Amino acid sequence: MLTLSTRKSANAPGVERLVNDGAVGLLLDDDRLASLLRDRLEASTSFIEVLPEEAALLVTDVPDTTQGIPILRVGPAAEGRDALRTSDPDLILAALTLLHAGYHIEPQAAEPRPSSGVPHLSPRERQVATLLVDGASNKGIARTLGISVHTAKFHVTAILEKLGAGNRADAVAMLLREGLVAI
Repeated sequence: MLTLSTRKSANAPGVERLVNDGAVGLLLDDDRLASLLRDRLEASTSFIEVLPEEAALLVTDVPDTTQGIPILRVGPAAEGRDALRTSDPDLILAALTLLHAGYHIEPQAAEPRPSSGVPHLSPRERQVATLLVDGASNKGIARTLGISVHTAKFHVTAILEKLGAGNRADAVAMLLREGLVAI
């Protein structure tokens, strides 16, 4: 659900303007990504696209952007807080959902593997891993666990990264080989 609030305008000090909390501005050099995100935003019930200067949230791949609003930096070179090193529009939309809810995205620190070389999976990642082994899609994982498809995709991506797997099939093989899930 979209809510409206007032915010001081950076362009006119002392003047408040109506801001749609679900208003997303795109400031992207990557035209393909901008087009994909526009398609997702048009289909979204949580967000609408507006001009960057009217946005409550900004998605950018431009390094030096200061808007005074939450900014999600995206793309392979994205660095710092609230940055995703991805150009996947679904992951970006999921990250926007988190930012909109007041969360921040921190770059994942490389977790040292235990001496046995077996990666540590959180309890939720173990649930997702079990469903992966069963052949569940992201949609199936989401439905089974009562989470969004975007959140399911985040968990699957985290598992792939922790395992160093190139795809879901590699991850399943590694999960079974390492005994990280029961069959």
